[in-house]
Amino acid sequence: MNPTDDVLRRLAYLAGGLILATGLVVGVLLATGGETASVSGRFIQQGCGVLAGNCASKPIRGEVTLTAENGGTYKVMTDAVGGWTIGVPPGVYTVTARNPRWWPPSARCYHGTPVRVRQGHRITGILVVCVLQ
Repeated sequence: MNPTDDVLRRLAYLAGGLILATGLVVGVLLATGGETASVSGRFIQQGCGVLAGNCASKPIRGEVTLTAENGGTYKVMTDAVGGWTIGVPPGVYTVTARNPRWWPPSARCYHGTPVRVRQGHRITGILVVCVLQ
């Protein structure tokens, strides 16, 4: 193989890689509506339920779900102090959460009002609360 063929072959591989990478980026942008926004908050428990003792609010580990008006869902696990952050496309979302170790496992906790997410914005302080009585 002569040096010119080797250079042309390497350029062809490079061009193919760039085309593939560009296609992946465009695909992700189209799938998310072009841009996402950051939503973050905490998952906490309030009250003691049937247990006596310390009834102060405390963070919960679990899964937070944002459900869009069109039915699309986005899920994220909380950290050790109940914190979570997720990127979602613009829209209006209902925010729920659950702790898979609680009974019944279908029990869910809520943020009181829908969350409106605008393109490129960062929303913080979304509190998802489980009230135990």
